[in-house]
Amino acid sequence: MERSDLIETIKQSILDNGETLPEGLLITEDTRISELELSSISFVELIFSIEEAFDINLEINAANPIHTVGEFIQCIESEIQKK
Repeated sequence: MERSDLIETIKQSILDNGETLPEGLLITEDTRISELELSSISFVELIFSIEEAFDINLEINAANPIHTVGEFIQCIESEIQKK
């Protein structure tokens, strides 16, 4: 799967969970997670949505934090490759 497809999946998962994205925000790999303006609960829901969509288990916690969409994609890709 292309990284642009993963970005679109992330965006769609956010919208499917009833969240809105900041107006005019173009999501790229360099976009900081904080720029998505998601609450902690909304971010956890995003993680669950991605895990369900790809049948994976993401290891995101204080010991393995992510700061950008690109880092989130790397985490997703890493788990997909383990399958």
